[in-house]
Amino acid sequence: MVEWDWGAIATLGGASVAYFALASQRALMRKGNTLQQIASMETDRDYLQARARYAKLERHELKIMDLVARKVSLEQREAAEAERQRDQAEDKGHADRAKALADERAELVADAMAVTTTLNAFEMIAVGIRHGVYDYATWRIWAKTSTIATWQNSKPYIMHFRTTDVRYSRLFVELEALADWLDEDSHENKRKKPPMYVRWVNWLPL
Repeated sequence: MVEWDWGAIATLGGASVAYFALASQRALMRKGNTLQQIASMETDRDYLQARARYAKLERHELKIMDLVARKVSLEQREAAEAERQRDQAEDKGHADRAKALADERAELVADAMAVTTTLNAFEMIAVGIRHGVYDYATWRIWAKTSTIATWQNSKPYIMHFRTTDVRYSRLFVELEALADWLDEDSHENKRKKPPMYVRWVNWLPL
């Protein structure tokens, strides 16, 4: 006849209840963190200004990619202007041309900063989701479309840096992964789910 160790069973049952209580508490905290971060982003003036500027570029992905060509072109014209100034010290048109170049550089820097600020915000969310700080399901409801669009429209720009500078070989890889997870309806990623780690981290009472 089998003798049950009721003490051990009770201990195991108590541990299970405690485990799931902690996991549930952590899930609530994760959802709260996500909603708090969304609220912060929606009221952060600097982020909203950057996002609005980014949106103007995002209407066509080539406008974001054009930042690279614009930078190269500007640097070439700045170098040519400096050379011209050395050759023609009394050139009266130099001041106007220099101001125009300075204004163009300021515009380019503002556009590049808007792109970087926007992508950094999404990358931070993606990292938080991977490590269980933010809730995947909540973010999916709130920002599935914008996350996918941000990655797709910025991809040529990001890939340029990944392929031209080894320091940026993993630039925004978490944003890319999150966009892939969310992009359930594409032919390449049909019903693709988050990695097992992201799914199981929801149940870790850490």
